[in-house]
Amino acid sequence: GVQTCALPICAIIQSASCSRIALAFSGPVMIATLFRILMSGDWSDYIIAFDGVFLTFMLFRAAISGEREFLTSQRTALDATDLAASLAEANNEVLSSNRALEQIARADPLTGLANRSHFREAAAAACSAGNGVAFVLFDVDNFKTINDRFGHAAGDEVLMLVAKVVGEALRDTDLIARLGGEEFGVMLPGTDLDGAQVVAERLRVLVEECFADCEYVVTISGG
Repeated sequence: GVQTCALPICAIIQSASCSRIALAFSGPVMIATLFRILMSGDWSDYIIAFDGVFLTFMLFRAAISGEREFLTSQRTALDATDLAASLAEANNEVLSSNRALEQIARADPLTGLANRSHFREAAAAACSAGNGVAFVLFDVDNFKTINDRFGHAAGDEVLMLVAKVVGEALRDTDLIARLGGEEFGVMLPGTDLDGAQVVAERLRVLVEECFADCEYVVTISGG
């Protein structure tokens, strides 16, 4: 009797792993016990047999029901985990796309430099900070002539090379932008007027030297 009751109780406590084992072992024992009680012909034994059958039935039913609930909860947990992972991945993709779109919106498509909008925002922020900032604005001399004579591909190459030369000559804290056409702007945080004039002259010389061996003369001017 102890063994017969212990197995269904195990099935309730550890339903996912024990319910079918309990049914396999306890079923034959309970049937044999019931048969022996019924064969005794005593009404009190009939009542005991009925109570035992009813209790065992309820225990088996609870065990099977618990197993189903356990499996359902595990499937739900796995589905929730997969959903959370999918949402996290989708969120990362959205954030990455937003950063890429923001970068595109703030950059010049030809040179990769900051565009006019980005430059104006950065300039306003630098001026508001009150730490001192200087600006150098310049354009490529006779750019229209280069375009007309050598073609727009040559003109684009000139703009990209000017952007590269000037960008490499600046500090990490500086900002260079293509303001439109052949116009460029440079922001120099923490630089006074004299320092800006020195930078402007150095950039002019670097660009002139870069195109010294080209079939067309490229210079910049500004202030």
